[in-house]
This record gives sequence, structure tokens and C-alpha cells, in this order.
Amino acid sequence: REEVNRQWMEEQILSFLLKRFSFEVPKSWIAKQASYLLKKYEQDQKRQGIKVEETPLDKHPQKKIFEELAERQVKSMLLLDKIAKKEGITVEEADLNANYEKMSKETGISVDQIRSYYTSKLDQLNSLRDELLRTKTLDYLLGHAVVEWVKDGEEEEKDQELSKKSDVVNEEKGNIITP
Repeated sequence: REEVNRQWMEEQILSFLLKRFSFEVPKSWIAKQASYLLKKYEQDQKRQGIKVEETPLDKHPQKKIFEELAERQVKSMLLLDKIAKKEGITVEEADLNANYEKMSKETGISVDQIRSYYTSKLDQLNSLRDELLRTKTLDYLLGHAVVEWVKDGEEEEKDQELSKKSDVVNEEKGNIITP
């Protein structure tokens, strides 16, 4: 239940940020992420024993859904990276070690084997660092979030109030990222 609440809060924070900061990302980034999501989906289906016919993204019947999700993910990643930089959030060796410990407990593979794997695969290590950075940034945002419950229909009114009260300079609105 706690994990579900955390995911819900993360989703609310990301939704707020995405509404607040409107920006475009290159179509090629969206296409790359959408293809990744499709491949991951197909692998998950196969792992569950479901026969899946591999279909290129441009011919997939759910193409639009994968592209919309990909765009949201890319924008979320860029926003979190920008916030991390602005707030001085970094991934330290201790963060990596703690994650290796967690992975070891979950998989039964030794910490040394996991560490060795990541140090031998630089792209995987960089992906792990990015993931940990975004998680730490979300932790930071969750720790600083002010939660106010609103009734249906009041949400837009509250968003407008928050925009007026915010300490974010108008020039930053919509220009937080310049890819």
C-alpha cells in the first residue's frame, strides 16, 4: 500500500510539473523511447508465456499510445534532470552500493557480481546512475511537496492560484528545458 501511495504521489508531482512547464522535445527522442517501450512490452508478454508477433512501431496498432507515453517519459526525465542539477542532487558511490545491496537481496546474486557487471558495462552503469538520480530527485520533491486535497472541479482553479503564488520567475515558465 505504501508503494502504491508513493507511486501515486510521484505521478501527481510529475503531472503538475508537466502542466506547469510546457516544452517540445525532438521527435527522434520520442520515437526512440516509444520503440524501447514497445520492445519492453513485447519482452514482458513473452516472459509471461504470451505469444507476441513483433511489429515495428510505425505499423503497431497501439503506436499512438506508445508515443504519448514516451513523450511523457522523455519530458519527465528532462524535468527531473534539470531539477537535480538546479538543486545539486547527485549520485554518489554510496548510492550505487546501496542499490547493489538491494539488487543482491532481490536476486540472490552477490554484490560483487552485480558491481562487476555494471563496471564492465559502462552504458548500463550510466543508465543505473540516471535512474538513481531521478529517484533521488523524486524523493527530494516528495519531501518538499505540499499536498492539498481538492474536490472534483476545483483542480484547475487551484492550479491557477499556485501559478500566481509560485516563486518561479515567469521567464522560466515553459523554458525550463532547451534541448
